[in-house]
Amino acid sequence: MAKKSGLTLFTLSILTVGVIFVGRNYQEEQKLELLAANNSYRKTENKEIKETPKSESFEENRKQKSVIDYLVSLPIEDGVKTVSFYGDFSESEEWLLSVGDYIKEQVNDRIEIDSVALPEFDSYRLFEENTASLLIEKKPAVVFFQVPIYGDQVRDISLSDSKEYTIKDYETIKQSLPETLVVFVMPHPS
Repeated sequence: MAKKSGLTLFTLSILTVGVIFVGRNYQEEQKLELLAANNSYRKTENKEIKETPKSESFEENRKQKSVIDYLVSLPIEDGVKTVSFYGDFSESEEWLLSVGDYIKEQVNDRIEIDSVALPEFDSYRLFEENTASLLIEKKPAVVFFQVPIYGDQVRDISLSDSKEYTIKDYETIKQSLPETLVVFVMPHPS
């Protein structure tokens, strides 16, 4: 019986070592398959991230991003990015010059600052005289739209009419330049 027990013990030991060896090989194969699947997933994910336009990623995080972030995220077309100031202001206003200089400092790409200054224009004149066409010709990436409140007060346009004309002017810009970021700038209180 001792011989039988010894033989059984030896057989079970060999079987145990075999199971452990086969289990380790199986574990290594599974690990390699998972790593390969993970690497291919990462490559696909990275490719999708690269293919996603930066403007889409900007849109997803718009609340946390600034105008500078938007300009940086835009691809350069024609070698120049354009920022335009539009509306009821004078080209010699200090804020216009300082904002333009700040944008040029922050965005390392080639950037051009334009303005369509229409001092003393109210929202009705901006819309009726189709002044947005002057802006649209420049094809800006960002428009700082100075809302004409002073002119509306002089003309005595009602608040709802002023809002309506401003919205129509905005819609004209967005129809022609759907990718353009329009930032409304409110003047200082009078």
